[in-house]
Amino acid sequence: MKNKLAGAICSLVLLTFLYGCDVIKDIPPVEAPPSKEETVDEEEEQETSEEEKNDNLSDEKPDENTHEEEDDIPEEAVNDTPLKHFLIMAGEHYSSKEIVTLNTEELHFQAMFDSSAIYATPLKEDQADINKLLGMSDCKTLHHTNSARIGWRWYEESLQILAYTYVNGERQSSFITTVALNEIYDYSILMEEDRYVFKVGEHEVEMQRGCSGAANGYMLYPYFGGNNAAPHDVSIWINLDQNLAK
Repeated sequence: MKNKLAGAICSLVLLTFLYGCDVIKDIPPVEAPPSKEETVDEEEEQETSEEEKNDNLSDEKPDENTHEEEDDIPEEAVNDTPLKHFLIMAGEHYSSKEIVTLNTEELHFQAMFDSSAIYATPLKEDQADINKLLGMSDCKTLHHTNSARIGWRWYEESLQILAYTYVNGERQSSFITTVALNEIYDYSILMEEDRYVFKVGEHEVEMQRGCSGAANGYMLYPYFGGNNAAPHDVSIWINLDQNLAK
């Protein structure tokens, strides 16, 4: 070790003698290795930088699993009873073209008409045409083949309620009762083995049926006509037992 050190000193003295003191300035200084504390500080700075980078990325790309909750929309109520508003607009027939299938032995609901149920048809003979309140197709067929509906019409200065059916393509109807405007009534259609039983309050009518068992078909919603479309906006409020629609 001493020999190596002596050789290095001699070499340095010789270089100084030959090239002058400037050669010493050109020799790069030897840096001491970093201390343990300095190494830890540098690693912490790198981790902090990565966290800041990740935070910036999270700001640019929102979490796909998050969403804004919408406020619940309260059901429309009439006389403190929850009823759904069905509107048949002027010049139209349908209030809804929604298709809802069902399989049930009884269709029960409540309904109310307001003064918009009062109307006059362009032709006097069309005033007797029956509008439709609610019902269903039956026997796994289209409703013009087999169906049962509660019908209504403004006739002879009163709101008449009727049973309205198709049985194997043949249309039939029967008067049940009259109802008052702005009052809620109970309605039901019961499926018997060979007949329908229509009920409005305490009034009851039986009609022929084209099949037996539970009604297997689709819902039929409020419809104006007859031949004529609604002469003005017609409003009907209905509370349907949703457990019956499947």
